Amino acid sequence: MSVSMCMPMRKYDDYAGKRVKDDKEWEDIKRKKEESRDDMCTICLEFAFNDDKNREAFQFAKCGHVFHFDCVEKALKINNNCPNCREHIHAVDQAEIFIRKRLEYKHAFQEGIRKYRIGLVDIRVGTSKRKLMEEYDLVDEVYSALVECGILTVDDMQHVRATPAVVNRLKAEAVERDRYIKDISSKINRLTMDDIDSIRDKLKRYNALSWFCQQLVRRCTLTIDKIDIVRDDLNDEQLRELYRISLQHCGVTVDEIELVQNKLEEYDLMVNAYEELIVGQDITMDNIEVLRKGLETYDLMKVAYKESIIGGFVLTMDNIEQAREDLEKFNLMSEAYDMMIDMGYITMDNIEQARKDLETYNLMREVYKRMIFANKITKNNIDQVREDLEKYNLMSKVDLAIIPFFGRRV
Repeated sequence: MSVSMCMPMRKYDDYAGKRVKDDKEWEDIKRKKEESRDDMCTICLEFAFNDDKNREAFQFAKCGHVFHFDCVEKALKINNNCPNCREHIHAVDQAEIFIRKRLEYKHAFQEGIRKYRIGLVDIRVGTSKRKLMEEYDLVDEVYSALVECGILTVDDMQHVRATPAVVNRLKAEAVERDRYIKDISSKINRLTMDDIDSIRDKLKRYNALSWFCQQLVRRCTLTIDKIDIVRDDLNDEQLRELYRISLQHCGVTVDEIELVQNKLEEYDLMVNAYEELIVGQDITMDNIEVLRKGLETYDLMKVAYKESIIGGFVLTMDNIEQAREDLEKFNLMSEAYDMMIDMGYITMDNIEQARKDLETYNLMREVYKRMIFANKITKNNIDQVREDLEKYNLMSKVDLAIIPFFGRRV
């Protein structure tokens, strides 16, 4: 007996033309066919009307067989017969498939232009997009959409492969759009969000609503907590840009972050918001605990202390104990005391409170030099610090007369 005769027969799914892995899969396929034969797309063997992927179903008018629209549309490119019964497809069905596909491509092109800004290079003869446009008679409509979006300008009309009448119409549309945008630009300083409803539709038609909102955001007329009112009119990329511009040009407060936190997280801009708080030195000892979780998440606690708490001069001898653990953790105690010495926050009244830290970071001499130049050591209190002044060889620097302070160190 030959080897081939001993091998098991391979089973094939007659509908999908796929090799079946094992008997269990074969039984499942047969069961599906028997149980829901009328509801099954025999091209992909998935349910046509109860599809988990929400694909659109299509039923032929003549034979009544049902398929997924995308499945049968591909099948009919091979021949115009029903994949089930080989019945010739009626002209009505062919027309409906064409119309559906045309609308689908029209929507895709318009959305693509507005969302992804498809340029002229994508619609010239020879590209796949141009072929699709010609096949479904969408060339003129796509050109018009490009004009409305401001991608196709008057200077670009040389690239348009259309009749002179169409080119002239597109030129007129481009001129009208340019005139309208120029008019809005001249009034932008006087326009507010209250005016947007009256011009919203035209701005959307010319794909200029995002531009208009950006101008308002840059002037802080449209604040970060109000951006959501145009959420339904802009795509995610445009909305993210509005939030980013608002953070960059107008900054943000702790209260505003709480209001729009979900939006900032959605557009991955929380780190930008915290950085703006730090740059604006809006982080204080009163609110740093509220912001701790977010700052630690983005590894910004050290920067917050260095730039906002210390750099913003909000750290004093009254609140340094509150921040001690973090300052020691980030090795910022020396910088903190340097700032307090420069700002004159360490005085004769609290120097004993700070003595241990000042001696640890070798800053006692700097403190006394500052006090001398600030004329804080007088006849009445020199005895209180005489021992320290002698220890740091500063007695010769002390002038018991009034000394003008020019802000220089010894």
